[in-house]
Amino acid sequence: MVDLIFLNAKEIVFEFCLDYQIYLGTENYFLLYNFLPQHIGPNIFSNYLIDIVDYISPFLVCFSPCLILYNVPNSNAKIGALSAFMSRAEKAEVSANIPLNFKEIMIGMLLSDASLRMNGLMALLSVQQTHAELTNGLWQMCWDLKLILSNVYVMNRNHWKTIYAFQTLTLPFFTDLFKLWYTNVGGINVKVLPEYALEMFSELSFAFFIMGDGSWDASCGRIVLHVNNFTLAEVELIQKMLRSKFDIESYNVRQKNSVPERGYLIKIPRRDVEKVRELTKAHIYPSLQYKLGL
Repeated sequence: MVDLIFLNAKEIVFEFCLDYQIYLGTENYFLLYNFLPQHIGPNIFSNYLIDIVDYISPFLVCFSPCLILYNVPNSNAKIGALSAFMSRAEKAEVSANIPLNFKEIMIGMLLSDASLRMNGLMALLSVQQTHAELTNGLWQMCWDLKLILSNVYVMNRNHWKTIYAFQTLTLPFFTDLFKLWYTNVGGINVKVLPEYALEMFSELSFAFFIMGDGSWDASCGRIVLHVNNFTLAEVELIQKMLRSKFDIESYNVRQKNSVPERGYLIKIPRRDVEKVRELTKAHIYPSLQYKLGL
């Protein structure tokens, strides 16, 4: 079942993907052709809220389409994609083909500030970063793996850094991760550290961990990992993992005015910084090399 809410617009356009055929209607029109990522329109209008109505569903039970909702305020307006749909069967297939390197990257990003959230019966990945190169790099990976059908949002804020953000489709892959990375405490989903993340943590995970939520302390020549979301016990497990896997020593510091039981930093001292550079430099984007003190 797919639902859609009416938008405050003069015309709504739905695009389905099947067999390279084109069907035109009178008031609304339908385009049907095979699903390929490059068919998706590049512009996103986040100021519209999309929800669901039942009258679309008869079109969807006959085949496995990709559905994109367009808002066309007038005939001269530039069309932009607002939201997208992928069939449940295709979502399952996409999720079953996630490569190992992307799973390792997800560990690094979820240790930092990427988040997962449930949207209906499945979860999606949400990325919000002030670093354009990191956001665009992650978006490109998701696009190539068919995990996303929308573009990067750019949010300009007065007197604040620009934020680059995107959300993926809801997928079984992210739902499985959500169940591992979050627990419900008093009705609130709280991020936790799953055991598998420590076991699978790799050089690639480390690089994205640093890019996502690391910083360079120039005064002492240290790399700082901001692990504010985790408890002291979890922080100590991360430190133990860095020591056992990479022979990297560290110590933790709790920030003032942090929420109870959280708000920790992991600091890697100058003597082990070169080890971190050797492990991660090849995976870190040029604009973020400064987090290694380079």
